[in-house]
Amino acid sequence: MTENNSLNSKKTYKHGIFQYCDRWCEKCEHIDECLYYDVNKKFFLSGNKEFSFWDKIEDIVNLTIDDLGLVSKSMGVNLDSFSKRFSKTNSEETFSEGYFLFEKTEEYSKIVNEWFNNFAKEPLPIDKGDIKHKVSTKELAESMQRLTKAIEYIRWYQDFISKKLKKALNSKHEFKDGFHKGFAKVVLIALDRSIESWGSITDHIPGTSEKISNQLLLLKKIREEVEKEFPFARSYNRDGLDG
Repeated sequence: MTENNSLNSKKTYKHGIFQYCDRWCEKCEHIDECLYYDVNKKFFLSGNKEFSFWDKIEDIVNLTIDDLGLVSKSMGVNLDSFSKRFSKTNSEETFSEGYFLFEKTEEYSKIVNEWFNNFAKEPLPIDKGDIKHKVSTKELAESMQRLTKAIEYIRWYQDFISKKLKKALNSKHEFKDGFHKGFAKVVLIALDRSIESWGSITDHIPGTSEKISNQLLLLKKIREEVEKEFPFARSYNRDGLDG
């Protein structure tokens, strides 16, 4: 048995589970059933210090050629039909209809970078002596954990939102399979988590509410527009992820 074929011969993968995920494998509960994770782990998360990205490209291409038919069949995807639908549509024309919404997500990403860059240069608006007397070591540790998690989520999703939204907009009028709803749903999940995370920062770092108001307002406006653009996205069932 060759190494390339071993990925699909040893276990069964859940249908389309990686199609509408947020690509955050470290946080996912479905990695044992995900082809994307196995390929990603095999080629990109090896931990080999001598690992060369370009050295692996040929292996990835071979894996795709050898296993694409098998994988697509197991997922119930008709590749011939799929390619024809792509050739008959103009994704850029479709995307242009939601361009201004996409621009807002790009703007948000820039605001995030600016905020963190500026925040790193400013002293914390906190009286450290006051904390010492009012907060226990345990409470401080728990607060730092929640704050770290919030920053982690904000950073992970800041560029992801625009990339996934572009996919949702491009596929909205191209497919009747609900692809756009799945992409839009994961955008909404990313927006929800980002809004919650910014709120967590204001809860744990006094004096930041006013400085965070711009990104919160923008995120909520984007979420409102996405829900209008994709009214059935939240109720869409993503195979393998939503039951």
